Amino acid sequence: MLDDQGTDPAKVVTTEGASIALGETVGPAKQLFEEPLPVGRMRGCQYVATADRHASVSVFTADRDVMKLLMRVNKRTGSAVPGVGDQAYLRGDSIALLRGEVVVSIRLQSRRVPDRPAALSRLAAAADRRLAAATEAPA
Repeated sequence: MLDDQGTDPAKVVTTEGASIALGETVGPAKQLFEEPLPVGRMRGCQYVATADRHASVSVFTADRDVMKLLMRVNKRTGSAVPGVGDQAYLRGDSIALLRGEVVVSIRLQSRRVPDRPAALSRLAAAADRRLAAATEAPA
């Protein structure tokens, strides 16, 4: 999950998790970008529903100064989600969580998900468990 390229977003949110959140099958993760920036690294992937091509789950991971900026914005404009990561904030159709030195931002786009905040919170909690397990695993 964690490598010299940063945190792999497709390992933080799985195909199964994205399918459950959307309530329908998704295709494999498509890499959106993987960029080393002067202030840190950011990676992104997207799971697109197989039946409704407008429904998707996008996942972004960031570290260093990019992480700090993302959390500052989400803290200022979002609602706190207790019990997820070191910090987590829900904002519209997305949730951002901080675990250690990694930020994960998850965006859920679908008109069919009846309780988007609950679906996002479940995705973030699962991502948090994966990040925690990765940092606790022996080297």
